[in-house]
Amino acid sequence: MLVRAGVPLPRALESLGRQAPSPALEALAGRLADAVRAGQPLSGQMGREAGAFSAVEVAMTRAAEAGGTPAPVLARMAAGREQAQRLRRRLHAATAYPLLVMAVAAVIVAALLLFVVPRFQEIFATQLRGQPLPPLTRAVIGTALFLRTHVLAGGVALVGAVAVLRWLAGSQRGRRWRDRLVLRVPLFGPLARRIVVAAFARTLGSSLESGVPLL
Repeated sequence: MLVRAGVPLPRALESLGRQAPSPALEALAGRLADAVRAGQPLSGQMGREAGAFSAVEVAMTRAAEAGGTPAPVLARMAAGREQAQRLRRRLHAATAYPLLVMAVAAVIVAALLLFVVPRFQEIFATQLRGQPLPPLTRAVIGTALFLRTHVLAGGVALVGAVAVLRWLAGSQRGRRWRDRLVLRVPLFGPLARRIVVAAFARTLGSSLESGVPLL
């Protein structure tokens, strides 16, 4: 908006930096403004800011600089980021309730196995007088006894599993596996697929409109 109004790009970036909600964003805007003031292309500095801008955004900015139309391209990039944020919030809202239900169910099951089922074992031992229990009942009681006697080991295993999942989520192969799993989840998978396809189509359209080659 500032660039469309005729404000020079370095001054517009400095103004955005002063309004930034965090020191990190303010420093980022300052580095971009310094690079442009020094005669460097904005896309070059954006490419050096690892994690701040995607490769598509850098390519769109480079094409806009080559075509001499940075203002509309920057406006489309801003609109794309706002739309992505709205989609992300919708996705989080759609998954918050199922995750909460699963967490509460896990806590209830753990409490039953740790505190309630062992008492039933004492009742069964008193009333059945040595008669064998059904296989499923024995399996449930065995699981409860194992968890009760290995609480510390279970906690360590849980922390280790969470650490491994976080490590996998940070790798490309782990993210691919996670995305495949998410897309196969009933109800949630189709919603995630529609959101991803919409984001892809919007990004592709903005890139082509900004002059980025298709290949």
